[in-house]
Amino acid sequence: MRNRMKAFEREIAALTIEKLMLTGVTPDTMDADGSLVEDYGLDSVDLLELAMAIGRRYGIEFQDGSEENALVFRSIRTLAAHVEANHVPAEDPQLTFEQLAFQEIVNGLSDMFGFPPETLSRHTQLVEELDLDSLDALDLIVRLQDKLGARIPDSRLMELRTIGDVVDIVVELNESAKAS
Repeated sequence: MRNRMKAFEREIAALTIEKLMLTGVTPDTMDADGSLVEDYGLDSVDLLELAMAIGRRYGIEFQDGSEENALVFRSIRTLAAHVEANHVPAEDPQLTFEQLAFQEIVNGLSDMFGFPPETLSRHTQLVEELDLDSLDALDLIVRLQDKLGARIPDSRLMELRTIGDVVDIVVELNESAKAS
């Protein structure tokens, strides 16, 4: 149970850093008990963005204006405890589209460029860490189009800095296509 909680803390810290583009901190150096507002400078917009990302990833809904949210979003530790208690279990055989997209991107990077899947995460930098050039990125995009039906417009390609960015855009395009 303790290891599971630590894993949630690390995942929530990584998600917080990734989504809010925090600099100078890593999941390992982020203080799990530090105040998200006072120590890390998150404002109400940042907290809303984080709530949406956590909701998508873990299948949790937060109530607008809930006093409980102030307690839940106090620190990484309180947020991780809430996620642990309320998330949709990973044992569910149905993968979410987001999980499927991430898995397909990792498989593509592994198959096409030889990166070991266990070394890839949502915050892996495509250019800085993987040294992908524009042709490599195009090959990956074409594969995603074939596998997931996600056509990423050329105008959005400059937004793709991490694996998580690719996942988020693919999910967004999928949701837009469903809504139409």
